[in-house]
Amino acid sequence: MQREGQLNLACTNCHDDNFDKRLAGSPITQGQPTGYPIYRLEWRTLGSLEQRLRSCMTGVRAQAYGYGTPELVALELYLMSRARGMPMETPGARP
Repeated sequence: MQREGQLNLACTNCHDDNFDKRLAGSPITQGQPTGYPIYRLEWRTLGSLEQRLRSCMTGVRAQAYGYGTPELVALELYLMSRARGMPMETPGARP
């Protein structure tokens, strides 16, 4: 819910308020972490949820948390708790 970066956006602004819409041609999801590790065309390799979160933070022009920091681990844990009971779809693939 906390707004960050130069664009002053929170995760909820896209993933809760605008899911099933598109941003630059890519679908906006509810941010469920059920497809990680994931192959992303833009990365040209498999990537982790942690890598995706950092990439999203950079996209809203916020200072990305460092790998393994308590804030990033807490965010991953929160997302995994939201996905509790959903089927895993790994390995996933996204643009």
